[in-house]
Amino acid sequence: KLNLNMILDPFLLDFYNKFNYLPDLKYASVGYEVGIYFLSLLSEYGAIIPHASSQEPKQILETIYDFQQNNDWSGYRNKGITILRYHNFGYQRIY
Repeated sequence: KLNLNMILDPFLLDFYNKFNYLPDLKYASVGYEVGIYFLSLLSEYGAIIPHASSQEPKQILETIYDFQQNNDWSGYRNKGITILRYHNFGYQRIY
């Protein structure tokens, strides 16, 4: 099983060394997830839209990315669902 700290520790250390600031882990992990997802599309296709909606659902850390175009063509929405349950002052992913 992949340990979240194995992924985030190098990111946090690099961030601290570059900016002399240690970000809140909650926001750092969300930023990392979003960055990894969208930068992977950008590096593979040279663009993000409309390729995001043609990808298979992808999970990065605790977030599922499953973008689908809105019926009214107004944009895209992430239809990925994550259900968490609070447990012992933390949380467990149950879906």
